[in-house]
Amino acid sequence: MIRLLTAYNNRHESSGVTLICEKACTVLTEGDWEMRLSGHHDRIIFIDEGNAFVRSKRFAEQVRQSDNYFVIIYRDSLYELPYSIEEIYGLQDSRTNHSRLY
Repeated sequence: MIRLLTAYNNRHESSGVTLICEKACTVLTEGDWEMRLSGHHDRIIFIDEGNAFVRSKRFAEQVRQSDNYFVIIYRDSLYELPYSIEEIYGLQDSRTNHSRLY
């Protein structure tokens, strides 16, 4: 999903990806995350777990000040980020008894 959104954001319709959403969707990456986040408002921001900034206090501060909705694909707990059970869907893998957040 992250790769498809990145392709769409880079090449729009010529990417072959069709995006149907009432909000603009953006993928945030390691390189310039802070500058890009400060320029985005009222969007859905997707972040993949390979981005170390997700665990930083600075990122948590930016999230608290943001009017964006965040979809963070991450396997570990993100204790710096404010979230509630109403904002997260958890799926339990019965074979390993581990929860995954989506």
